[in-house]
Amino acid sequence: MIGIYKITSPTNRVYIGQSINIQERWCFHKLRNCKKQTKLNRSFNKYGCENHIFEIIEECVIENLNERERYYQDFYDVLNKGLNCILTNSNDRSGVLSEETKLKISLARKGKYTKENNPFYGKKHSNETIEKLRNSQIGEKSWKFGKKESDETKLKKSISQSRGKGSAAKKVLNVKTFQKWDCLKDAAEDLGYNYSTLKGWMKNKKNNKTNLIYMEKRDILIFVYGTLRKNNGNHRLIENAKFLGEHITEPIYNLYSLGGFPALKPGGVTAVKGEVYAVNKEEARRVDGLEGYTPGEQATFYDKIQIETPWGQAGVYTYVRQPNESSLIKSGDWMNRFEKVEDLTTI
Repeated sequence: MIGIYKITSPTNRVYIGQSINIQERWCFHKLRNCKKQTKLNRSFNKYGCENHIFEIIEECVIENLNERERYYQDFYDVLNKGLNCILTNSNDRSGVLSEETKLKISLARKGKYTKENNPFYGKKHSNETIEKLRNSQIGEKSWKFGKKESDETKLKKSISQSRGKGSAAKKVLNVKTFQKWDCLKDAAEDLGYNYSTLKGWMKNKKNNKTNLIYMEKRDILIFVYGTLRKNNGNHRLIENAKFLGEHITEPIYNLYSLGGFPALKPGGVTAVKGEVYAVNKEEARRVDGLEGYTPGEQATFYDKIQIETPWGQAGVYTYVRQPNESSLIKSGDWMNRFEKVEDLTTI
């Protein structure tokens, strides 16, 4: 049967749908194949599919399905008072809400379900209700009931979760050779390590006998060339960050001494020596604060640019003012700022 159907929840909220085989569609709903329809799916989870009323409200030809479905969606106001998530496109009406309509809905709902206005505010499910919710998703009522995964699907899931494609997998980096792997198992196989042994080393950083580190998904790379380097006063801000290695930039900068800290200026002829770290968001925020840098605002002291390093692009802080040329560190190394560099042009 081709046509439009209606599903009514125990709270009288309506879902309107269409199908070229309505009986089959209802069977699909009973098997819980409606996860993309989040409102309907939640209603099934809460009250049980069998407690919803299923009705065929109109038979029609395929060509008229969209038009008739949209008519009933508007008639029952399914977005505001029902269980539909979107409206169906029809010849004379779009399924996309206009900005004016969105604004009206926003204003009508603003503050309606927050804190004390939420009917569930300050309440908790009783043990009986929790048990009902649990029972509505087990046994024959579960959408997985009677289904079995094919061997092909099982293999795909196994590969995706064990070969570095799972959400919990961490990328691995060799800080000496800069080689990267999608997961620790790949690194263990390539380098000839026992996976369990390597995993133990990676957990205990002090006993790590390799040059491997985990690269977190949220790691931020920075290149530091002054007081943030090891054995300097501000290194405490990143002392727990991952040290990737030393790096020397291209000879396109100049490094100056401002007394207690250095300043790097682009457009020079000096290769600057420093260290690259992988920091988290909190550490990056602390370093931004030290340098007086605020993302998105006009720089007044230090700006931040990206440079290429063997470990990927890293942020570096550059001085926006004009330093005194007499304070130029010709070696490009803040740690050797007191050493005199012989000017070969005079020889």
